[in-house]
Amino acid sequence: MPSRPDSVKRNFVCGTNTPVVGEKRDGMIIYRIDERLDEVRDRTGRRPSFTEIQEVTGVSVSVLSNMRTKVGYVTTTRTIDALCRYFQCEPGELMRWRPDPVGERTAETS
Repeated sequence: MPSRPDSVKRNFVCGTNTPVVGEKRDGMIIYRIDERLDEVRDRTGRRPSFTEIQEVTGVSVSVLSNMRTKVGYVTTTRTIDALCRYFQCEPGELMRWRPDPVGERTAETS
């Protein structure tokens, strides 16, 4: 089987969100699910469950949970679009970029 060119190599360990050892990481995307849920609660008087969000958006409970708890979780633009429509927000209100703390950088990535 021919090897893939370097530009096509996977950046994550297969089936996980764990970066490949030695892979350069300059930052991560953090999803702001809790903030959006709190905003809905402030508007409507109750915080929706992940099951309710799944029924409206089609985004599974497991994806919502992963977005909420896993730093750097990878998802699709279709998911981002569905959640922005549900929360009535812009993508920048749903997620933010966090640079890696200086302590996590290695000589390779500096």
